[in-house]
Amino acid sequence: MSCEAYGILISRWADGEATAEEARRVESHVAACPACRALAAEFRRNDGLVASAFGPETFGQRVATGVLGRLARREKLLPFDILMFEIVARAER
Repeated sequence: MSCEAYGILISRWADGEATAEEARRVESHVAACPACRALAAEFRRNDGLVASAFGPETFGQRVATGVLGRLARREKLLPFDILMFEIVARAER
């Protein structure tokens, strides 16, 4: 298999989507191929960046929570209204 073909498998492997057999093949190839080893490291770094950007609470969620809190205090929203805003915000993600 060519390094180009391994690129797709390496991506699947880095995302945790590779089958056990694919993972074994990728790990074996990456151990022997410096270019694919660098690609695998880049995929893992990118996955880490994405995970940190969309961690437990995203920037958008913090903003929405702050806005809803201010609205609730100012407009005396009922808990049901706040819950509906949160459901809509989560559905849009």
